[in-house]
Amino acid sequence: MVVHTFGAYFGIGASCVLTDKKVVDKWSKWEDGNYVSQLVAMVGTVFLWCYWPSFNGVLAGGNSQMRVIVNTVLALTASCIAAFATSSHFKKGKFSMEDVLNATLAGGVIIGTTSDMMIAPWQPIFLGFLGGMVSSMGFNGVFGFTFHDTCGVNNLHGIPGVLGGVAGIVMAMVLDDPAAASIFWAMDPVNDDGREKGTQAGMQAACLVMVFVVMQVWELLSVNGEGSRQDTRQRKCLIHHAEVLVFLFV
Repeated sequence: MVVHTFGAYFGIGASCVLTDKKVVDKWSKWEDGNYVSQLVAMVGTVFLWCYWPSFNGVLAGGNSQMRVIVNTVLALTASCIAAFATSSHFKKGKFSMEDVLNATLAGGVIIGTTSDMMIAPWQPIFLGFLGGMVSSMGFNGVFGFTFHDTCGVNNLHGIPGVLGGVAGIVMAMVLDDPAAASIFWAMDPVNDDGREKGTQAGMQAACLVMVFVVMQVWELLSVNGEGSRQDTRQRKCLIHHAEVLVFLFV
C-alpha cells in the first residue's frame, strides 16, 4: 500500500506541478508505443508477473511467506482474467496492449496489504479481479481524471493501492482473533496493549491517510524551489489529488 500509493501520487503530483502543458501537448503524441516497444514491454510484464509473489513476500517468513505467495498468485490470475475481459468489452472483442501490459499486474498491487493474512481463497481472487477490472477501466478512460498520466501509474499503482489499503482495514475488523494476532503483533493477547479489532482497523486507516499527508508535504517541499510561478500548478496538484480521493471514497 505505502510503496504503490505513495509512489504513484507523489509522481503524479510532482509532474502536475513541474510540467508545462504546452510541452505535454507537443510531445504527448510520442507516448504511444509501437509494435517493437510493446513486444519488449510484454517481456517485462511476464517477468513482473512471475516475480511479484517474491516481491510481496520478501520480508515474510515461515508459513506467512507461503500465504503471501499463494494469495498473490491467486490475485494475479484473477486480475489477468478481469483485465482481458474488461479490455475485450471496451475494445469490441479485441485486447488493448495497455491493458495487457498493466492491468494484468493490478492483482499483485491490490493484494499487497492483505497477502499474508489467513483468508479464504475467494478473497484474493475477488480482490485481484476487482483490481484488474478497475485498472483496465482506468486505462480505457472510464473515470475521466483530468491530470496527464503518462504511464498510467494511477490506474496500475494508485487506485489498486488505495483499494488494497481499504481491504486491509476491512480484513483487520473481520479476521478471527487468533488469525489477527498472528499477523498484527500488537493484537496478540500476550502483549500489554492487546489492541482490539476496531483499533487495529483505525491504525490501518491512519496509515493510508498518512501516506497522502506525507506525500503531499514532501511534494510541496520538493517543488518549492521552482519559484512563485509554480503556485497555480501547486493548486492544480491539490485539486487532482482531491479528485482521486473523492472518486475513491464518495
